[in-house]
Amino acid sequence: MCHKTALTLLFHGSPLFEGYKSSVLIMVPTNTIDEIMCDETILLFREKGFELQVLGQCLTSTRILIFNRKALEEDVYSKDRFSFLQSYGYSIMPLDSMLKQLTKRLDNCNVPFPHEIGIFLGYPLEDIKGFINNKAQNYSYNGYWKVYSNQEKTRLVFDNYRKSREKNLNKYIKGVPFEDILEGEKIV
Repeated sequence: MCHKTALTLLFHGSPLFEGYKSSVLIMVPTNTIDEIMCDETILLFREKGFELQVLGQCLTSTRILIFNRKALEEDVYSKDRFSFLQSYGYSIMPLDSMLKQLTKRLDNCNVPFPHEIGIFLGYPLEDIKGFINNKAQNYSYNGYWKVYSNQEKTRLVFDNYRKSREKNLNKYIKGVPFEDILEGEKIV
């Protein structure tokens, strides 16, 4: 894996690798997709407990969801969150089928992301609903997502994300191999 790709994956994926998130969505140049989605990278991620799923490809960029299956299933199938997904046309089905349905909803590169993607990215349901009801306005804080409730708690979450990113990027810059960083170790 090239240096730039490893940095991209660590920059966006560290909160997942550290166990703070169930998934992350990255956008990569389409001309680099073969490097990320090669057998070697997919196997490495699987060995470390993560999966990669292409969620859509546009002319110049490709969306990839990186996730921990068990954690994502817990996020998606929790009662209130799943009820929200049902209001967007999802039914009881395996996670892979739900991801295929999400991919279809993301298929048009010129249309904004469907609101339910926040469920798949682990955003708080209150913030997803706040985003929809307020048409992306009137948020109390903006970080990894627009925050409409529990601002103080969410600031701590964002701080953990930032710390995990800094820690893992510093390790990589100091020579720790990418695959060793994927082991993850929660920051307390």
